[in-house]
Amino acid sequence: MTVNKKYFRLNKDQFRKWDIFCTKNGSEMYKNKDVYEVNYDADLDVYDIGITFTEQSGMNNFLINLTTEGLTN
Repeated sequence: MTVNKKYFRLNKDQFRKWDIFCTKNGSEMYKNKDVYEVNYDADLDVYDIGITFTEQSGMNNFLINLTTEGLTN
């Protein structure tokens, strides 16, 4: 079975905020059996965060808000 994932690219500051989010919401993520993956690209100094489309702990909303912060239409 293949699990479809959605990926978000974060810089170092965004990753720190993601880490805090995960620490604060860890018990909810555990309860919901939500998982994520982190891939660090040292050449670009970025973090690629993968989450499943079925997550229930607010990770998707948090990452969308985090990666669109400061953008104007």
